[in-house]
Amino acid sequence: MSSNFAFKGTFSDVHSTDWYASSVEYLASLGILKGYDQAGGGYYFNPAGTITRAEFAVIIDRIGNLPKSSSFAFKDIGSAQWDWARDSINAVGAKGWLQGYEDGGFRPANNITRAEVVTIVNRMLGRVPSDYDLSKVTPPFDVSKTHWAYNDILMSMGGEIK
Repeated sequence: MSSNFAFKGTFSDVHSTDWYASSVEYLASLGILKGYDQAGGGYYFNPAGTITRAEFAVIIDRIGNLPKSSSFAFKDIGSAQWDWARDSINAVGAKGWLQGYEDGGFRPANNITRAEVVTIVNRMLGRVPSDYDLSKVTPPFDVSKTHWAYNDILMSMGGEIK
């Protein structure tokens, strides 16, 4: 993507001088980002906000253009509250990109963590930690070797393919 992507002002709270403006506009032009409805019409992006697991599932479903899955379901997305995201959550779950928890739940309202995002992106790209030499990667000081995403995090920091 070019950093010179035309700024169209798709979102009322993203300005042409914002460092992320061209990236947001580009993803909006592809239909990947749609924003939130704004009172009085239009959309806002909420660039300083957090993102939930449900919102991220919708974004990666749009990126992957995944087929809908009626046979895959998490136990906590059945209420009408999740109608807007249910198909996407089930599609990325069926694809194996995004996983739930041991109790069968997805926890759609939880904010997604950086460790979850790194792991999901690796899955989307077909990157498997065992395919990489992680021995020369300096681990971050704040991630324990016992952290569930430790190898995915190291891989995202530059592990070389074996």
